[in-house]
Amino acid sequence: MLSTSTNLVIDVYYVDLLHWSYTVDEPLVAECRKELLPDTENRKVDQYVQEVDKKMCLASRLLPRYIVNKVTGVPYEKVSVLNRGRNDMGMFKPAYGPPFHTPIDDTLNIWDAYPNFSISHDSGVVCMGVNPVYGVGVDIQTISLPRIYKSAREFVEDMRADVLSEDEYKLIMKDNDDKGVLRGFFRIWTAKESYQKCVGLGFALPMTELRIDPGGDVLRLYNGKWVPQGRHFRLERFSLEQGDGMTEIVGCACLGELALCDPSWTSYRPRNWPSPSVEGGAYSISINLHHLDMSQDILSGYHLSNS
Repeated sequence: MLSTSTNLVIDVYYVDLLHWSYTVDEPLVAECRKELLPDTENRKVDQYVQEVDKKMCLASRLLPRYIVNKVTGVPYEKVSVLNRGRNDMGMFKPAYGPPFHTPIDDTLNIWDAYPNFSISHDSGVVCMGVNPVYGVGVDIQTISLPRIYKSAREFVEDMRADVLSEDEYKLIMKDNDDKGVLRGFFRIWTAKESYQKCVGLGFALPMTELRIDPGGDVLRLYNGKWVPQGRHFRLERFSLEQGDGMTEIVGCACLGELALCDPSWTSYRPRNWPSPSVEGGAYSISINLHHLDMSQDILSGYHLSNS
């Protein structure tokens, strides 16, 4: 289920909640939540107002537990998924435990016991990128125009100063089609955010300090110079189609060397944790996409219908 070789591979698991007819408060789902998640996690689900946001929050908390259970055999309800505090800088970076200083299961290879993962969600789809060796960042975005804008060009123009370099902006605006403009923008956005997540800094690292070149490499601004990151971090784009057959979702996964990721989220790992180099490997990483059903896979055993 989880790729355990040292090849440049990211397993991306995703759940489409568009046609999942249950609400998070229905008796059967409420029973699952109570049994599988701690009260603190259930409160986070309940804090959302829109049902689709509640569903995505629930799935994003169940998905890591499901994967750990399948890979390690640790009982679902005993898998601990810890998050960095809200006062910490950067995006929340979940970490497997307990405990941090030994594998989940002493009989497992250390690479299998502490897989790295990253979660993203948008418009009813939740995805999780996993790799047992390298740091991981993943981001997805739906190709749709926010309601407050009249055109894709107006939207990109408004976002330009916070997201795009001049070259990126010009490349996007060459497209004559509104959908193409949006696709180009979100391709760049997801590439940058996946890198932000992979290095463990999130939006504490401004997108204006990152550039995506036409070949797909990410460059980072260091001391006034643009430094290519391809020796240590690799990007790979992917696309998902939602269950309605009409909604296009673009995504990007970033894979990188743990030794170069922010220590604030890698410090729980054993000191001898390996950090192999990506240099000399394939020019691009490969992605294994796995579609999961909320009822039949993640909540299997609770007799939820496939609706």
